[in-house]
Amino acid sequence: MLQVLKLKIIKRIGVLMVFNCLFFIPAQAQTSFSMVVEDLVCYAYSYNDMKAQKPLLVLVHGSPGSHSDWNKYLKDKELGEKYRILAIDRAGYGSSIGTPRRAYVELDFQAKVVTLFIRRYAEQQQVVLLGHSLGGPIVSLVSAQEPTLVQQLVLLAPAISPKYEQPRWYNRLAAKPWFNRKLPIDMKISQEEMMHIVPQLEILGRKLSQITCPTYLLHGRLDMIAPYGNARYVQSHLVNAPLDFKTLLFRNHFIHITKFNYMKHWLLTKTA
Repeated sequence: MLQVLKLKIIKRIGVLMVFNCLFFIPAQAQTSFSMVVEDLVCYAYSYNDMKAQKPLLVLVHGSPGSHSDWNKYLKDKELGEKYRILAIDRAGYGSSIGTPRRAYVELDFQAKVVTLFIRRYAEQQQVVLLGHSLGGPIVSLVSAQEPTLVQQLVLLAPAISPKYEQPRWYNRLAAKPWFNRKLPIDMKISQEEMMHIVPQLEILGRKLSQITCPTYLLHGRLDMIAPYGNARYVQSHLVNAPLDFKTLLFRNHFIHITKFNYMKHWLLTKTA
């Protein structure tokens, strides 16, 4: 009886092994890419062949954040068939951190990192550059400074208006030493960025007229983190770029996550 039971178990294991060999599809492998920018090793990530002849979709997260904010986009099969998708860890976040860790508050430096990754992996293909929240002014600066490098610009809930991105009460509270030392490191980095951002947004505002590529703007009407006034600011300052503006009613700041299916369809049909 015991021998018969052993034979049945061995047979079932054999069937499972054959099934796995025939039908198991290994998970996609994530690849990291690095480059040294001044004193910092910066990283970006993709699941795609960066040498494939496809448009390059570059994703830039907000504050705080990392490339993992875009995991659904990176792993999506349909998006991967249309694009080579590259998600960047902005300077100061994810793997793009120095020792000791600090904030890289200069928009010029953040834009330089994005620009260098694009130059390395564009492969003479179209580039679609997408930024969410504080990633919005960064990708806008790249597009203004490098008009031939970016063919399409996408702004998701951009935190770009000097008026609407003034430090709020919680930023001022978080700046207090007794409070700041209790914050997680990513929040400390974000806090420092936000306390230095307004003068840089004022400078950026004078450069937005240099953007000439088709630009897509999506903003949630109920966004309380980057208020809707930011979208109106973009409308009034992108005077030389064809602008396609979509308001998402009853949506908040995190439309890249909560509206993934909408964004996926939009990227498949609207861009590149």
